[in-house]
Amino acid sequence: MASARTLLSAMLAGLLAACGPADPPAESPSPDVPDSEAPVETLVIRGELYYLERIALAPDSVAVVELRAADEGDGTLLATTREELGTRQVPIGFELSVETTELPENGPLVFRGGIRSHPGPLRVTETVEIEQLSGQIDLGSLRLRPVPEAAFGIPYLCGERDVVFGSLGEYQRLVVDDEVFDLERAVSASGARYVAVDGSETEFWSRGEEAMVTLGGEVLPNCERLSAPALPLRALGHEPSWLILMDEDAISLTLDFGARQIDFPFVEPEISAAGIRYVTEADDSRLTLVLDRQPCSDTMADLAYPFRARYSLDGEVGLGCAGSPNDVLTGPEWFIEQIGDADIVPGTQPTIEFYIDEEGAARFAGLASCNRYMGGYSLTGEGLSLSPVASTLMACPDEDQALQERRLLGLLEEVYGFGIDEDGRLVLRAGGGTIVARR
Repeated sequence: MASARTLLSAMLAGLLAACGPADPPAESPSPDVPDSEAPVETLVIRGELYYLERIALAPDSVAVVELRAADEGDGTLLATTREELGTRQVPIGFELSVETTELPENGPLVFRGGIRSHPGPLRVTETVEIEQLSGQIDLGSLRLRPVPEAAFGIPYLCGERDVVFGSLGEYQRLVVDDEVFDLERAVSASGARYVAVDGSETEFWSRGEEAMVTLGGEVLPNCERLSAPALPLRALGHEPSWLILMDEDAISLTLDFGARQIDFPFVEPEISAAGIRYVTEADDSRLTLVLDRQPCSDTMADLAYPFRARYSLDGEVGLGCAGSPNDVLTGPEWFIEQIGDADIVPGTQPTIEFYIDEEGAARFAGLASCNRYMGGYSLTGEGLSLSPVASTLMACPDEDQALQERRLLGLLEEVYGFGIDEDGRLVLRAGGGTIVARR
């Protein structure tokens, strides 16, 4: 028995010796913390959304905030949050958190917020550039504006309807007038096609600068992407007199009949369905020029311009017109509705079209009643003039048509100016009356 105890003790001693070193262990560096337990850096963006209108939010309103890479197109979506608001009203606080490992190494980020109601408007903030890639950022109060008034997505004109297509959160958003649709990508053989998630037979199909929109099964007229006016650009106003000249290098404002001129650096504009906005600064002065896409008549000349203009310089405001009158005249054919005091003879449709030919000459042409006519035109600072009109010599089938034709050709040779009336019709002013036409 004693020998058995001795043998067991010897075995235990051997096991203990095998499990631990006889000498104290040498000091060694602490092992690294496993990756799963390493602290993760984050970027946290806080602030609040508000708007000025005294309109209560609908109970089903949803606040969405997002962070995107500032790359081409709408940018890659990096992080987004969505919160159902219930009975809450503005201001609405927000917090967006994203791990820094999810952020691109190069290039700035852009932040935007919005509130969506069903049904109801989509209000969005302007984009805010984010350069800080970690830590906390407080953006303060960000103002929400209806989509047509904000530089959101891409604005289009589909016939006479304003359409905006842009991204906010996980969905693409289509805004037609005050209707808002959430869209998702669909398969298409060409271009980029998106369909409404609510199954309302609404879709957006873009192909370069043009797009096709189907709204509840109805196909809208072909949509043209809105863009900034071509440079150089001229804007002017009277009482008091002011002039803005803009090119790729500078925006120059002249005041007091030429006695004062301030030069600002050129900036790319913000483009929305409501208009085009330039904001530039120089020598502690801030100039804002807003162009509204509405025809504008010059009070000092018989001309119409494509934009209404409004500038603000350190609180000083001026109103006027901008763009080229030629852009108002040229384009699709005008259908004449009235010649002098007479309506159009039933069964006839006189027309007029203004265009620039292959050699760069300003030309006009149309149908008088029975015969085609053509000529040239010129625009000056005082108005519009048409060259002598040439026409074919076919006989009209009755005297009423012949009389209408002679009246139209006679008035065309007396034209001295033009404007656009409240209904969007072209009004050619002549010595013996007016010619009214509609596209």
